[in-house]
Amino acid sequence: MIAHKVPDGRDADQPALEMLDAILSSGKNARLYRALVDKGLALNAGSGTDLHRDLSLHTVYATLAPGSTMEQVEQALLGEIEKIKTDGVTPAEIERVKQQYVAADAYKRDGTAAVASELNEWIAWGTGPCT
Repeated sequence: MIAHKVPDGRDADQPALEMLDAILSSGKNARLYRALVDKGLALNAGSGTDLHRDLSLHTVYATLAPGSTMEQVEQALLGEIEKIKTDGVTPAEIERVKQQYVAADAYKRDGTAAVASELNEWIAWGTGPCT
């Protein structure tokens, strides 16, 4: 696991960070899956941001596959981050993630429990429709 400090959950850059997380780790077409799991370095790989009202923590992580070393996996994780820093992301990646977000947003409103859970998240961050 590699962690980076990031701004709080109310920061204007959080949507971009969520998009980055999805590009890195959402599904079998995600960058970390292709770079680590498809190549046999890891059993799974992903990224995520633990959002809080104050500073938050962004992580990229992987579970090592038998025969791979921590150094190999760490270099692969850092390599994918470096590729994004130098080359950016593709329009196809952005479109794929947008479609995933539209579907996920619809599920957030599927039933009273889902709506209550989503409202609780917004309240916990101190932002959103209730503040």
